[in-house]
Amino acid sequence: TAEAEALAAAASVSFTTAGVAVASDSVWDGGTKAKAIAKGIDVGLGSDIVSNEGDINARADATTASVAASIAISGVAGAVANAAGESFATAIDTGAGVDADDVTNSGKLTATSNTTAVSAAIGFTTEGVAVAGNAAWDGGTRGTATATGIDVGGGADRVSNEGEIEVTSGAVSDSTAVSVAVAGVAGAVSTATAEANANAIDGGDGADEITNDAAGELISQADATAIGVNVTIAGEGVAVSADAVWEGGTTATATAKGIDGGRGADGITNDAAIDATASSNAVSASVAITGAGVSAATATTSSTATAIAIDGGEDADLLRNSGSLTATSRAAGTGISVSATGGGVALAADAFWDGGTRANAIATGIAAGAGDDRVAN
Repeated sequence: TAEAEALAAAASVSFTTAGVAVASDSVWDGGTKAKAIAKGIDVGLGSDIVSNEGDINARADATTASVAASIAISGVAGAVANAAGESFATAIDTGAGVDADDVTNSGKLTATSNTTAVSAAIGFTTEGVAVAGNAAWDGGTRGTATATGIDVGGGADRVSNEGEIEVTSGAVSDSTAVSVAVAGVAGAVSTATAEANANAIDGGDGADEITNDAAGELISQADATAIGVNVTIAGEGVAVSADAVWEGGTTATATAKGIDGGRGADGITNDAAIDATASSNAVSASVAITGAGVSAATATTSSTATAIAIDGGEDADLLRNSGSLTATSRAAGTGISVSATGGGVALAADAFWDGGTRANAIATGIAAGAGDDRVAN
């Protein structure tokens, strides 16, 4: 059993009675970070031979949180907080090089990867400018989780499996920005990105030979959830709330695969049951309220879930299957924009110039990919 857990938290607070108050973490470098890596067998670079008969359980958990609060009684208040979390769990890893590896497995392999990233930014001023946000120009608060059963990297590799492999990845990213100006300008801009990847057998690039016997049941599950909330309140003046609408807004991506041959002329033979499930959920809410003046709110989301039982990848592949294949994908995207003013101008919009809120669910039993492929099922 290999277990890794990473936890990172940061809080910054600034205050001024008159002038400028700014609270921030290192948003230009991803902000507060947590990274967890767990591997059952790791042989590194080189032409490796791995024969495993034992059960392997690899688990990686990463949690990161960042909070920034800025208060200016009179003047400018700015708060910027960002969090980035990564987790990687691999049962058998032969390295990322281009050498030819040979892996034989008959044990039960389990890989579980979970990441949670949370950020909150609060800006307040009674008179002046209040701004709150995160690194919206770079995906904002970001959570990434990757779980792999057997990863042979690049090269002309050989994989023979007759053991059950179960991989599960979950990524959650939550971003909140709140800005309040009793009189003046209030602005909040933030976004969240979540990415979950689960792959039972990953052949990587190169001409691979992958054989999965009838006893090698493969279960792959990936779940990604991203939530972005922006709220601005101005008693009198201008209130603006926005997601990163120029880059798809709050984004959730989940990818689950049973066998992935990657690029190269691969030969894949499967006789076992494969179940790949991917779920993505992206929610963005922007609220702008002003008693008198101008309020504007815009929000959008991008949600993509991809589930593939057998993916040959690019080039001329030979794919043979006699097992039961199940691929299930679910994608949900919600964008909410609310703008209100007691007197003046109120605007609310989605990213209509780029298709607006999007949800894409893709499920495929056998994906041969580009190239002159041959498929026998």
